[in-house]
Amino acid sequence: MLAYLLLSANQPVSIERLIDALWREAPPATARDQIHAEVSALRKVIRQAGGVDLIESSAAGYRITLQPGQLDLDEFTRAVAYARALAAKEEFGAGAHQLRGALQLWRGEALADVAGEYVAPLRARLEEQRVTAQEYLAELELACGNHDEILGWLADLVSDHPLREGLRAHLMLALYRSGRRSEALSTARELRQLLKEDEGLDPGPDILALERRMLRDEADLVAQPRPRALRQLPADIGDFLGRNEELARLITVLSGHRAVPVTACVAGMGGAGKTTLAVRAAHRLSAGYPDGCLFFDLRGSDAVPHSDFQVMGSILRSLGLPGAAIPGDRDARLAVYRSELADRRLLLVLDNAADEAQIRALVPPSPTSGLLVTSRRVLAGLDGAHVVQVGVLAPGEAVSMLCAMVGNARVDADPVAAARLVELGGRLPLAIRVIGTRLAQRPDLPLARLADRLADERSRLDELAVGDREIRAVIGLSSARLDEDARKAWRRMGLLPVPQMALWTVAALLDLPEAAAERVVDRLVAASLVSPVGGAGETRFALHDLVRLHAREQAVDDEDTASLHRAYEMLLALAVRADAGLPIRAFPTPTIEAGAGAASPAEPVSWFEAEQATILAAVRDCVARQWIGLAWRLVAAMMNFCSLQDYIEEWVDAAELVRSAGGENEQGQAALALGLGGVLRGRGRAAEALPLLRMARLGYRRLGDRRRAGSAALQLSAVHRTGGRWRMSRAAVFWAIRELESIEQTAQLGYAQLALGNLLLETEATEPARLAYQRALEVMRATADRAGEGTVLICLAQTWRRDRRFEKALTIYEEASVICHEVGDPVGRCMAADSIARVHMMTGDLTLATQHAKAALVIAEHSSHPRGVMNALITAGEVAMQVGDLLEAIEGLSRALQLAQGFNAKMDIAHITFQLARARHAAGEPDRARAIGQEALDLYTALNRSETTKVAAWLAATAPPGN
Repeated sequence: MLAYLLLSANQPVSIERLIDALWREAPPATARDQIHAEVSALRKVIRQAGGVDLIESSAAGYRITLQPGQLDLDEFTRAVAYARALAAKEEFGAGAHQLRGALQLWRGEALADVAGEYVAPLRARLEEQRVTAQEYLAELELACGNHDEILGWLADLVSDHPLREGLRAHLMLALYRSGRRSEALSTARELRQLLKEDEGLDPGPDILALERRMLRDEADLVAQPRPRALRQLPADIGDFLGRNEELARLITVLSGHRAVPVTACVAGMGGAGKTTLAVRAAHRLSAGYPDGCLFFDLRGSDAVPHSDFQVMGSILRSLGLPGAAIPGDRDARLAVYRSELADRRLLLVLDNAADEAQIRALVPPSPTSGLLVTSRRVLAGLDGAHVVQVGVLAPGEAVSMLCAMVGNARVDADPVAAARLVELGGRLPLAIRVIGTRLAQRPDLPLARLADRLADERSRLDELAVGDREIRAVIGLSSARLDEDARKAWRRMGLLPVPQMALWTVAALLDLPEAAAERVVDRLVAASLVSPVGGAGETRFALHDLVRLHAREQAVDDEDTASLHRAYEMLLALAVRADAGLPIRAFPTPTIEAGAGAASPAEPVSWFEAEQATILAAVRDCVARQWIGLAWRLVAAMMNFCSLQDYIEEWVDAAELVRSAGGENEQGQAALALGLGGVLRGRGRAAEALPLLRMARLGYRRLGDRRRAGSAALQLSAVHRTGGRWRMSRAAVFWAIRELESIEQTAQLGYAQLALGNLLLETEATEPARLAYQRALEVMRATADRAGEGTVLICLAQTWRRDRRFEKALTIYEEASVICHEVGDPVGRCMAADSIARVHMMTGDLTLATQHAKAALVIAEHSSHPRGVMNALITAGEVAMQVGDLLEAIEGLSRALQLAQGFNAKMDIAHITFQLARARHAAGEPDRARAIGQEALDLYTALNRSETTKVAAWLAATAPPGN
């Protein structure tokens, strides 16, 4: 049915017409229902594939609306009609080119897998159109003198359609013109025999007349000598890979009917394969330009490129004009150039253009010719030019290119090293070709060893050289034409160890206002040395890795190094101001005086998301340059953001790197210890966190920093609480509260009250905990700590849930969930979803409980929050147990237990163990269940918890009779 609707596109098709098409005289009673069901199924499949709903419903029936070019049959019909129009103007080569493109749209028999009564006659009509087009293509190829080239193809067609006299006549003529007269006549005799056997008929008059003319060897049967077309293209490359989209765009732009002259420009950095792509496109297009294809290197990267005056002279000489006929005056030469090209169908390929001025006068004057230009610059100033930009290859294409050079077996033997090699070459075609050539020259050289050599940035450009191919020289040609300001910007951008950067970074490197810096960057973009990249609401600018390495080699003076330090200081100033605007104050970041030029980011979370990779790379670079003070301050400025967004692993690596670099600055050491300890504690790595947090508290006490000493004590309290050390946890939290209450209002006091509430909730009644949470809530709201407010609300709702005030608890949980979503706190969202699931489980709504538990698990896994994963698995396991899905319950709880044991979270271990005992017992494993239950009892007893009574009662109730 879909095929029928497509073939009737842009017009309504009634239900009755569909029934007739599908079943003719014998429709089933359910025909209408089947059609409605089929349409519904089609819409579902299209939606699942990510497409728009093509099928429209109306009172008149169903309709599919297609745009021109969307249906292959329409494209085929259009191309055949255009080919006939070209042939009418005796443009046989261009017409044949159109027909070949039309026939390439066929992928076998029409409607091959389609069922329906309408299919067989329609398939026959479509096949007739196809064979007619093939027959006409043979006629045009013969008109072009291509008889030798089409012999094999024509013979196959005649074999498939032996009684089709038009095809057989073309085959006879092709054989005759190829000097195979006897075979041509034999072809006619073969047809006569077939017709006599099958139909009792003789061949038609056209075949008989052609046969008589061949017997008489009439002179006009011989093809006239073809004027030799100019073919000056370099050889096409056999291992050309990828660039399919770009190649298709070039062919589309430079083929077909045009009302005005057309120019296509391939732009990209040196080594991106611009010339290779242009040459491939030109070879594909050559049949559509019967007067020839000319190729000229404009030497745009040289100190003195060829002028348009010189190039016009070269083109005119190629067209056969003697030197005396080529004027020495520029205007006169331009007039002759335009006159000579006016009536020709030529394709000009001008490689390596310097700029628009070199090209403007060379644009052919008539639409019958095409111009294809390559340049490292984006020649946007050429009127009407179609710019096709080429970048690096896709990973798969890059590896395939390497395979083509060194063989599949060698790449398959070490695919990891092959992938490393192409990435280290930046997936730049020229770099991959250099790598492939080196490997081909050294069959004994393991891919991994060459990858190890390339991994050293200091010598990578030295390694990427073979023969006359050298990446350093190719990039150097682009940079050589830069003005001084642009060269300085490029050099300094290369110092930054990041693939892309914001405009403010370039401004800091140049010590210029952003508007002035942008004008400089625009010149780098035009030279294809820098690429604009959209993101985070602003344009960023990227340097290819190899371009960055070459730029870095040029940065040698103290001013360049000072500019990098200035950029890092600006980065720190912005980070501190962004931190001040975050909706969370979990950590008190260091007080740093921001630079005068630093404006507070309007969207702090988005700013950190965009710049976090830059900050972490800057930290590593600062350590390498021994700028330790900058390094630890940059790390500290990210602490609250990482706490909010859970970008933990990369931050931990950077913080540990700075700590290991040493340094006598006690403030820096204390800040790193507090941040690392707090983060590791939150990830369940309490054993690693404990000594760091003790170090942080003692360090800040020596510095007299009561706020940060109190913050470290709060983290210590949480570590002790997780380990079941209640007295130590209580002592730490009360110490923190005393310290924090002695200074001005601070968000950390809210976190202290939150920690106290958590401790009280686990060790005492709910009312004291609730009071602590309410005090925490007041502080969070007073200090505009929205993320902290969401966390406190979740904990406050726990007290109402414990008291079985489920409706009140649910209201507060949902308020907390909204806040956590607004501030982008995935940990808080996970906690809220998990808690809401527990309320629904306790009230018996197991459907909602399951939905929220699964949502919590998805959030936790997506944000790489292992403690959240553990909590969600516990809840999901308990819900599954109540539903009766005991296998899922046991699997989820077992996974949660492994996580809890990794955290050494003793209370959680005890709780999960008891739930596993209950699940095993319900699954019919009483002995194993009771053994696990005894483990839970022992754990609760060691923690001196009231839950021991509940577990002991369960063990007694499940004891075998007589025990």
